[in-house]
Amino acid sequence: MAFASTGAEVSVSELDIPVGRAGTVNNNPSTADLQKQAYVYAQMFDVFKKHGDKLERVTFWGQNDGDTWGSRQAGSRPLLFNSRFDATDNYWAVIDPEDWMANNPPPPEPEPQELLEADAMYGTPVLGANSAAWGDAVAFIANTKPESAEKGANATVKVLWDEANLYVRAEVADTVLSDSDPDTHEQDSVEVFVSEENNRNGYSGAGDGQYRVNYNGAASFKETGMGEGFESFAEITATGYTVEMKIPFKAVTPAEDHVIGFDVQINDMNADATVRNITIWCDLKADGYNTNENWGKVTLATAEEPVVPTTPPTDNPPAETPAPTRIPIPDYVYVPSDDVEQPEPIIISASTQNADGETGTAVDVPVTLNKETGNITPQWTADEIATLLDGIAAAMEEDEDAAPGIVLDFSEVKGAKSFTLNVGTAELFSEANVPVTIKLPGGDVTLTQEALEMIAEANDNKRTPVVIELTKKPASSLSGKIVSAVSKNGFSNKAVVELKITIKKKAVDLPVQVSIPFKLSASQLRRPEFIKAGKIDRDGTVTEFEGTYNEANGMVMFTGDGNGYYAAGYKVTK
Repeated sequence: MAFASTGAEVSVSELDIPVGRAGTVNNNPSTADLQKQAYVYAQMFDVFKKHGDKLERVTFWGQNDGDTWGSRQAGSRPLLFNSRFDATDNYWAVIDPEDWMANNPPPPEPEPQELLEADAMYGTPVLGANSAAWGDAVAFIANTKPESAEKGANATVKVLWDEANLYVRAEVADTVLSDSDPDTHEQDSVEVFVSEENNRNGYSGAGDGQYRVNYNGAASFKETGMGEGFESFAEITATGYTVEMKIPFKAVTPAEDHVIGFDVQINDMNADATVRNITIWCDLKADGYNTNENWGKVTLATAEEPVVPTTPPTDNPPAETPAPTRIPIPDYVYVPSDDVEQPEPIIISASTQNADGETGTAVDVPVTLNKETGNITPQWTADEIATLLDGIAAAMEEDEDAAPGIVLDFSEVKGAKSFTLNVGTAELFSEANVPVTIKLPGGDVTLTQEALEMIAEANDNKRTPVVIELTKKPASSLSGKIVSAVSKNGFSNKAVVELKITIKKKAVDLPVQVSIPFKLSASQLRRPEFIKAGKIDRDGTVTEFEGTYNEANGMVMFTGDGNGYYAAGYKVTK
């Protein structure tokens, strides 16, 4: 004890240990919270007793949890006795710390939360002008329920940056709005959390801030100084409201590839403005006001310069013949890297299919499989894509209700987990109004017209990779919360998959159709109305979808709403 070595008297005074993080109050602590609290008391008094000859005294803030400072603090049980003067675990930990620690090991620390990532594109929008610059931004969705509150309204979020500012736009889907509560966080509003230096140890830098704007445009901040140079705009829309913010950089000189800590929280008041529901992007604890530990990450990116299209090399180039295309096809769909050895290609069939599953035009496409990652990359040429699109056009001419699409079947490719196409190819399919179905061993993913349009708008570089991954997840690979949700909601633990879609290695949420292999028995086939499908969030929250069973391929099909875990099942209900 360094202080004692100076000859000074050493005292510990006003001691209490609330449950939870410093500066917060946990009025409903769990058993694990209280065990951890008592263990900390035991650790402290184990040290105090070993060095008792150097301590003058140890005093506590109060006598019991009922009369400690501030009535709110009592809820986190910081002292040795409860309000009835019953001894708590904290008391016994203080009386015999060595015995307490030996017989009451602390609960294991929770696994670190997965931090979401997104890109902020370069651009300078004018607030409130529906600026064209927002069209260059990559949209992501704040749609996650936190652990500590009911889920509120969703928001589509876009982020831009320039040499001076960070710009944030949130389009909130919420038509029931209130700002009647004097507490600004108890109003319908958007909160943005920023750590310019990507700190993870609390608000510790000049570039760490919390910025809140309600639907009427009123701005508020964690600390007054955070509002210096801040500007915002808000307007009510037909589907909710939109908030735009301009947040000045204060601690860093922004540059491409710089990573900042970032999160968004939507405060959503109920109809009578008595309950606040919350939706977040990343921090499952919704504790961004107190700590930046679980904020997501945003990378400052720039729109890449378009690459001049080149033709795939070949030893024996075919004679030039006019391609029978109805849509001009640029020849950038596949360009092998000169400095990476290409795996031996596998030949698969890409075909057009109508709504009844009947195959029309088909072409053989060589693909490469990365055996380490399970990723498949097609080596198709512009002519092969043109042939498929011509087949689509011909089918539509014969029958305008044919509703054809393109199917890429990798379901028999052993080890295949994901598929890569590029932004330019997605744009071609989008312009032709052609959905694309990717069949993988774990199930099928169909990129709808809306999804293809979102991909095409995500990046100016036509070669930017888009990776669609769908993998079957055995129960042993799932968290306890997800396993429990599968069991409680009548899903099959053999029909759980994880969907991941990334653009330039950043996760994006796209509206896609998902099909999960799930065989029904003969008796179940007679009552298909009890088929279930749903999405399971990381915290175990389930969102059910209407599922359709395809007896021909033994799959349950439904429309998903972005990355995450999906499951299918069968449960008879009254």
